[in-house]
Amino acid sequence: MAAFAQKDVAVTLHSPVNGDTIRQSASFNLNFTVTNVGTEAITSTDTVIVIFTIDTNILYSSIGIPVFKMITTGLAVGDSVVTSYNVTTKFPVALATEICALAVLDADNNMDNNASCADVVLTYNTGVNEILAAANSVKVFPNPASTMVNFTIDYNKAEQVSVYDVTGKLVNTTAFQFNQAQVDVASLKAGIYIYQITDVTGKVIKAGKFNVQ
Repeated sequence: MAAFAQKDVAVTLHSPVNGDTIRQSASFNLNFTVTNVGTEAITSTDTVIVIFTIDTNILYSSIGIPVFKMITTGLAVGDSVVTSYNVTTKFPVALATEICALAVLDADNNMDNNASCADVVLTYNTGVNEILAAANSVKVFPNPASTMVNFTIDYNKAEQVSVYDVTGKLVNTTAFQFNQAQVDVASLKAGIYIYQITDVTGKVIKAGKFNVQ
């Protein structure tokens, strides 16, 4: 029998649940439990980050900050912590409707129980067809990257691409020119970065992630 990781966290999403409706720019509740299912205690030096996604894209608040929670209190073996808070979203436009909580811990090598999801209904503002087409046209390459990441979009109202690290810190903002943007990542540390493309009115067209190596 294969051995499992000594430090192993599991996450369970309680709210929203299947069938819930989430309206853009309206507050809704996120409620989840993180449990230490490993054989070793998680200490205060181990940071568990719970990131929220919608249709594999990073979920953003209405002010453009990635929605996530950091748990630094430590967990004894078998212990759990329940977190509940309200968030107002500015979600990326998408056709599918799955919202997920993803628990990330550096020492956790068993990722089988690190995600919990719910199928929800998204209610969009006006202009959804135009934004949908723009979001579906976005291309990001190369990924992973070491020096430059290219963004292209078939949408003349695209204004800029903003890049955040996993703590939500803004590390780069680059304007679109002729529906293209080149983001210099040569000075960034290796890891996962979150991008957000906005139009001239500040509306989020697309959000996602890329890797710097």
